[in-house]
Amino acid sequence: MKLQRCLVAAAVLSAATFARADLTGGTVEARLDASAGGWQQPTATVGPGVEFTGSLASGMVQAALDLSAAGLTFSLINRSTGNELNPDGIVDLGLRGFQLDNLLSTTGPVTELTLLSSTFPAGTFDRLTVTPGRVVWTAPELIMPGRGTLWQATWRIAH
Repeated sequence: MKLQRCLVAAAVLSAATFARADLTGGTVEARLDASAGGWQQPTATVGPGVEFTGSLASGMVQAALDLSAAGLTFSLINRSTGNELNPDGIVDLGLRGFQLDNLLSTTGPVTELTLLSSTFPAGTFDRLTVTPGRVVWTAPELIMPGRGTLWQATWRIAH
C-alpha cells in the first residue's frame, strides 16, 4: 500500500512538473545580426509582453521577438514612409539572422522548434537550426515590400 501511494505521488509530481514546463522566468540572450540595427537589449527575462525589440534598415523596419511559455514569435513591420526615389518604401533589410541562447525551460533546454505559421516569404527559415538551448537562424537576402507590410512567424518549442 505504501509503495502504491509513493508511485501515485511520484506520478502526480511528474505530471505537475510537465504541466509547468515553460520558458517563463528564464533569462534569454539574443543577438540580431543586421548591417544597420539590432535589439535594444541583449538579454531579457521571459514573461508577459515582448522581450526583444529593435530596428533594422536604419530604423525603417521595426523588429520584435516575443517569447512565451511554449513558443516564440518573430515579427518585422515596414515603417518606411518612402521617398522620391522609392515612393513605395521597399526596404532591403540587411538582415543576416539571429541567435538565441539559454533557451531553458523548467524541464531542460529547448531542443526543437515547430513552425506553426509564417507570413514571411517561403523558404525564409530553411536555415534555422536548434541545438539544446540555442537557436541560430541564417537569413536569406530579404527585400521587404512597401510600408505597412507585416511579416510574422510563430514556433512551438519542445524540450
